[in-house]
Amino acid sequence: MRYNVKYPYDSESGNIRMKEKRRFERVSLDTYANYSSDKRAQVKNISQGGLCITTDHFISKGTLLFLVVSLSRKGMIQVIGESVWCRKKGEGVYENGISFFCLDDFNVRKLKEYIGS
Repeated sequence: MRYNVKYPYDSESGNIRMKEKRRFERVSLDTYANYSSDKRAQVKNISQGGLCITTDHFISKGTLLFLVVSLSRKGMIQVIGESVWCRKKGEGVYENGISFFCLDDFNVRKLKEYIGS
């Protein structure tokens, strides 16, 4: 039996385009986040819904983290986030997807201002 399945196809790159699942625009960010009182992570990107961080250890799915994220000249935001995925990228290098679990109005405004600038 043969199935005729059509995918969104990008003829220029030859890749299949997948539907974007994210609700918020992501912004690349080269900064850091402090978490768990004594740990530091590199922030790869951020949106109103979460961020991607690089750490030196695995963070289990479902783990709650209190994060203080530097927004360059815009100051810092404090959030509670939940680990939603973790991928090993190399020896002692892990990428972690963090979904914001708790973000108050003040920090939402700061984040929107940063992303919009």
